[in-house]
Amino acid sequence: MANGLGIPSPKEDIDGSMVRDAYYEEDDLDRIVAYCELDVITLAQVF
Repeated sequence: MANGLGIPSPKEDIDGSMVRDAYYEEDDLDRIVAYCELDVITLAQVF
């Protein structure tokens, strides 16, 4: 939906399919937090 509205994709670094590895393999919570924050910002822009 964001793409259709001309809002940039929040998937700059990782997407949902990569969160598991970021957590269990890399223990990179900061990366996951940044991913979630970008999703929230995009959702706010859609609304």
